[in-house]
Amino acid sequence: MFWGIIGFLLGLGILALVLWLRAKNIIVKWYNWLIGGIGLLLLIFTVQNLLGCFIEQEEPAGWFFLLVVGLPSLIIMALACSLVIRGNRKAT
Repeated sequence: MFWGIIGFLLGLGILALVLWLRAKNIIVKWYNWLIGGIGLLLLIFTVQNLLGCFIEQEEPAGWFFLLVVGLPSLIIMALACSLVIRGNRKAT
């Protein structure tokens, strides 16, 4: 049930993002969507493993996984955002 709610909220968030990008006339290339999607999948994978480690009472392993996989996922998503900003700055 928890992951169903997470999937529903994720779908609403992506829909809101697409509608906002269209309203602001921001151009997003296909590879920016791909990079952002990979970062988002890594972040969801991190949350799933962090929760699993906490349920199994392996907190140090969960925090280490958060550092090793979660931080790069945030960096990848920030890279995708910066590529979109730079691409639209050149177009104007």
